[in-house]
Parts: sequence; C-alpha cells; structure tokens
Amino acid sequence: MRCEVLSPDGISIEGRSYPSRRAALRALTRWVRRYEWQGFYSTARWERIPLEELPGRCRLIRVPKSS
Repeated sequence: MRCEVLSPDGISIEGRSYPSRRAALRALTRWVRRYEWQGFYSTARWERIPLEELPGRCRLIRVPKSS
C-alpha cells in the first residue's frame, strides 16, 4: 500500500501518493513550510488554521498500488 496526504479541505497536497508513511510525512512537512510566509493555512471555507495545528488537521490515507 502507498500513502497519500489530504489537506484539511480533503484535497491531495501534491496530487500524488508516496511509497511509505515516512515519505508522506516528509512531504507534509515540506507542504506546511509553503505557508510559513503567511503564518497560517486558509481553507476553502475561509477558516484560518495556525501552522502549529496544520499537520494534525491533514489526513494520511492508504491507497492501493497502481498496476
């Protein structure tokens, strides 16, 4: 099984899956850093999520390997 990371909006953070949980968590860390300049993540419903809370508001899911 591969892993994918979904944003608080339920959208894949990079539009791809990762070969392991560890790789997915590294991608999540990189993705959160993209928002450091503004200090928060804004959802599609205009909710502002502080960066400290952002990783916990994302979901790590398992996806089947593509053939």
